[in-house]
Amino acid sequence: MRKIGGLLLLIGICILTVWGIIQWIREIFPSVPDYVSVAIVIAVIGLCLIIISLIRERIKDTEEDKKKFKGVEK
Repeated sequence: MRKIGGLLLLIGICILTVWGIIQWIREIFPSVPDYVSVAIVIAVIGLCLIIISLIRERIKDTEEDKKKFKGVEK
């Protein structure tokens, strides 16, 4: 039940964020078609997800390296 609630909350926040960004793009560039605004938002979200996953992977690798070399002195 908690996972479903968290998922619904996350979906709602994502929808509102995407809508807000699209409205912001429409204000700044009124002549841009809707599908271009949506494409820009999707590209930015994809880029953010890639960056977040790379940061998480780097942190995980660092933690594993610390455990691997725990007994080794500098």
